[in-house]
Amino acid sequence: MRFGLIGAGRVGTAFAYWLQRAHYSVVGICDTRAAALSRAEKVLHRRVRMPLDRLVEMSAILLVATPDSVIPQIARRIGKAVRSGTTVFHFSGALGPRILKRSGISQGVIHPLAAFPDYQAYRKMKNCYFSVSGDPKAVHTAQRFLHGMGMKCFVLKSRDRRFYHLASVFTSNLLVALLAIARQLGLRSGIDEKAFMTYFEPLLSGQVRDIRKRGLEKALSGPVKRGDLKTIVAHRRALRGLGGDYLKIYDLLSRELLALSPLRGRPRILLEKMLHED
Repeated sequence: MRFGLIGAGRVGTAFAYWLQRAHYSVVGICDTRAAALSRAEKVLHRRVRMPLDRLVEMSAILLVATPDSVIPQIARRIGKAVRSGTTVFHFSGALGPRILKRSGISQGVIHPLAAFPDYQAYRKMKNCYFSVSGDPKAVHTAQRFLHGMGMKCFVLKSRDRRFYHLASVFTSNLLVALLAIARQLGLRSGIDEKAFMTYFEPLLSGQVRDIRKRGLEKALSGPVKRGDLKTIVAHRRALRGLGGDYLKIYDLLSRELLALSPLRGRPRILLEKMLHED
């Protein structure tokens, strides 16, 4: 298998690194950003930059690792040049697998369920799962080389990708937003901003371990599960005093917790009513 990579960003570079480690042939990388290519070459420890037309010509498998908004532009540029029999993958979690309006070309998506905030994050790609979508040949091809790389994957129906991507956004990006809110609340209690994650990381990682071990419902704890109305009233009063959307976010998430909670009877009825106020 001869792989060509379009886009020398964090995800593409990480994938090329592991392809190379598994002794697959990475024929080259194309990117308009010289700095990105230089960073990729430092990770891969060799010169890999190649013009787009040459890359398309030499590759049996093309990997498009650009931002989502750029993928249609790449598709237009390479559409006529891609040889019949080539397999084309992109890494977007949100877009469908078919980016080229051509027959005779197998197309798919391989999306890593992980965040890559910097170029050093390539190390953790080995431990993440990949979702795979596309036509039967693309899915089989992806499973084959991902297995050869020692990666874990699962097949996702193409029509379900928007909900899959939403699930990953809630798990990753929106979790960051929730922690940012928690940090602001911590500041109001006198906790130094730089110390916030030091103090709260054990709580966060412990919760993740409990969820993994026991499942979401059994890992639930706190005032909503207990039906502690007095505490929830105090929480809501404090958040209302802050203004903004803090109270709305608290109520919406607490309703989701209540749906998971075994709480029954009058406490549940009162709590449901309270969380729908305002």
